[in-house]
Amino acid sequence: MSSHKTDRPMRSIKWYASLRKAKTRKSEGMFIIRDFRAVEQIVQNTPESIDEILYTDILPAWAAVFPARQVDTAQMKIISAAITPQGMAAVVKLPEDLYSNTLPTQPAQFILALDDVQDPGNTGTLIRTAAAFNFDGVLLNQGCADPFGPKVVQATAGALGSLWLRKTDRFIDIILELKDKGKTIIIADTHGTADPSILKQSSNVILCLGNEAAGPSEELRKLTDYSINIPMNTTKIESLNVAVSGGILMAQMFRE
Repeated sequence: MSSHKTDRPMRSIKWYASLRKAKTRKSEGMFIIRDFRAVEQIVQNTPESIDEILYTDILPAWAAVFPARQVDTAQMKIISAAITPQGMAAVVKLPEDLYSNTLPTQPAQFILALDDVQDPGNTGTLIRTAAAFNFDGVLLNQGCADPFGPKVVQATAGALGSLWLRKTDRFIDIILELKDKGKTIIIADTHGTADPSILKQSSNVILCLGNEAAGPSEELRKLTDYSINIPMNTTKIESLNVAVSGGILMAQMFRE
């Protein structure tokens, strides 16, 4: 197995695998993203965040500018935790401000706020959907799945890096501060009374989605300007998956 464009000591396979743990990701400031297309997307969005490319067969020309290491299929399986791993993964730097309580200077027009969305697949899908519909950032409270955990990263399909993320213990305080600065706070709630069409008329919005089982917290409900409910046939199904609901609502807010 070979290594390119780096003079640093070769990392152990165990080190790469340890990045599946939140504590190690935080201490090392790195995470693993797997699969060819996801790595390619990160390279397109934030090439400066790539620390190392791992591959099993042939290194693509676009990846040759990065430090790279060839591993065998068994090693890639350990690194990526995939039953049938694809031939590429990457070590990527965590955003320095991920766990900051300070938002970007210009937090922008559309923000998605996730309140205790605990399922990694839902969290990753919502981040990916937010990127697809031109949201500028995603605000997560401490009860949410780690946005750089393996299952979340897999569900984002490479969208990480295309919008800012904050996982904060000041979730409610930050939303209140943004509301005071003119943001409209809209939550999705099965008990909501406002029509989703309000989203088409709104700008400068924080769209809030709550926990898969409990919905939005009472603290969040108290800050809300509009509480909306998606019309559907409730004789057949009581509620939608939070990621599906988020996709429906964000599509209505899409601005090209």
